[in-house]
Amino acid sequence: MRSPSQETLQSLSLGTSAFKSGFSYFWWALRAHSLRQRSPIGLKLCHNRQMRVPFSLKLAFSVSLLAFVVVGSSLLYFYQTTEDILLEQMTSRLRDVGQTGSFLIDSNSRADIQKLQRMLLEQSTSRGEVAAEIEEGDYETLFDEETLGELHQNSDFQNLVQSLRRIRSGSSNSLQPFGYIPQLPDNEAGLPDINFAYIMAPIPESANYAVQMFIADSDYETIDQNENGAIEPEEEGNPIGTLYAPRTGDPFFMRPYEDGKTHVATDWYTDQWGTFLTVAVPIVNELDEVIAILGLDLLVTNQANRLRELRNESIGVLIASMLLSILFSVFLARLFSRPVAKLTEGARRLRERDFSEHIQIHNRDEFGELAITFNDMMDTLGAYAEDLEQKISERTRELEGANRTIRRINKDLTIENVRLGAEVEVARKLQMMVLPSQQELDQIPGLQIAAYMDPADEVGGDYYDVLLTDRDLIKIGIGDVCGHGLESGVVMLMVQTAVRTVLLSGHADPESYYDLVNRVIFKNLHRISSDKSMTLSLIDYHDDGRMTVTGQHEELIIVRKDGTLERLDTVDLGIPIGLDDGIEAFLGRMELTLDSGDLLLLHTDGVTEAENPQGDYFGLDRLCELIACHHQKPAARIISILTEALEAFMAEREVLDDITLVVLKRP
Repeated sequence: MRSPSQETLQSLSLGTSAFKSGFSYFWWALRAHSLRQRSPIGLKLCHNRQMRVPFSLKLAFSVSLLAFVVVGSSLLYFYQTTEDILLEQMTSRLRDVGQTGSFLIDSNSRADIQKLQRMLLEQSTSRGEVAAEIEEGDYETLFDEETLGELHQNSDFQNLVQSLRRIRSGSSNSLQPFGYIPQLPDNEAGLPDINFAYIMAPIPESANYAVQMFIADSDYETIDQNENGAIEPEEEGNPIGTLYAPRTGDPFFMRPYEDGKTHVATDWYTDQWGTFLTVAVPIVNELDEVIAILGLDLLVTNQANRLRELRNESIGVLIASMLLSILFSVFLARLFSRPVAKLTEGARRLRERDFSEHIQIHNRDEFGELAITFNDMMDTLGAYAEDLEQKISERTRELEGANRTIRRINKDLTIENVRLGAEVEVARKLQMMVLPSQQELDQIPGLQIAAYMDPADEVGGDYYDVLLTDRDLIKIGIGDVCGHGLESGVVMLMVQTAVRTVLLSGHADPESYYDLVNRVIFKNLHRISSDKSMTLSLIDYHDDGRMTVTGQHEELIIVRKDGTLERLDTVDLGIPIGLDDGIEAFLGRMELTLDSGDLLLLHTDGVTEAENPQGDYFGLDRLCELIACHHQKPAARIISILTEALEAFMAEREVLDDITLVVLKRP
């Protein structure tokens, strides 16, 4: 089934394709002509051999496209409005005819419908199988010819057929006498507009009224209308009991059963009998229940043909307007392209720095004024070009002198960078030299000591030291200068020197010792105008395992022989050194004991704040978990395990802060 509106859209699409093909031919013809004649409206080749679209062709295309859009939209709106009005009028007429015709189905006819429905349901034992196999929009006859002949002689059926033919004949231009009405009218003048009238009822095997049965049809007889001796498809009748599966795309045959209202098809359809518009009118019994529907097919072939003629005329008007718009656009393009071409040629000479010739345009319009302005601009640019060339020559000589000066400065900077690099390398080596070597750590009795330090720059700001005194006392220090780099490394060296110097002076009290170190560092920092400070913890370790801790730094981690882990905070043992001249009032001490098999881990924040590629921290918990798992191993092996874990965690991530680890284990 295809509606005239769909045919219209397809035809308009074909018209659009024809217009595009014609315009494409027009495009390529202009291009070939322009390449041969070098006309102002043709295409030209750029200096890089790429095609350019000239202004004239853009103008022609724009005018043609505008005409196509305006005319096409107007014709489409006109045609669609006409079709909608005609369809609305025919729909309203068909609805009135259907509702009027339903009054001819009186109570006796309704009783006949119910009797025929019961009889057909009793005799059509195979209808369930047929209903399951019938496709949407198809018909299927249930009875053979002999049975149909008997059913068609039924008086109830014939009464319904006569009622349907009366309803149909009411739409003809001639009056029908009262009495028996044949299937075909006596003359052409008696042809009715309602071509088919029929009654359908549902069958119990089909849900949602998807398949229905014809109870009666005004055209149930098969008649050789053209008397050619053969029965053609359009001459076959629709016998009683025929099953039909309505199309679900427009379910107007199903809706009357649901709401009890008259429904008209949303669009007409075309088949071998012509073009029709259909209405479905509900037939109700005494209980106001819908028992069947009255279907009427209005013949609208003439109206559909007239719409097709109107569609073809619209397409013809559209094509004609396109041709006229193309001719008019070509005329406009040629009219405007001549001065544009001259201006383009002038711009090309201007690009080639040719200021000798002027553009000759004598139009008394904007193009003429533009040509005068363009010529004045060329004269001005010519004068500027001569002056600019002279200034460029002078500036070139100045730049050559400046370049010689820059090359000399770069050479000096290279020498200075080499010198500074050597000095930084000396500082780094000096810093590493003052740290205790592993050989020195191995000579300390009663402890296994291993250490590791990795500066973030060439010179780091982390500090650790292990010093053995004459009093069987081991002084252990660990600290972190804020920041890193050369200045932090210098502060670290000052602290290392101060700790060792104060130790040699014989100070025994941990708080006084710490305060004296702070005074030395504070005065040095003040002298060099540095704002650096440093966290520092100093540990006095006795040979019996007793330890005294003074100063603020990171948490101390102790793992006992049985695997018990202790985290000791040093925040209350002091403040960073270098902040104030006297900090003795802020100092405190912590007494600890390291038994045989116990382990002490010292670290800087570069360990816990190391980041992986995802930005996660290594963290103190991860560090504690690792040291607790491997606390029974030797100190040197524990350092190796921790550094390997750090490298695996950071992967390719850059070291952002100095990393220092010190492990002390009592055998």
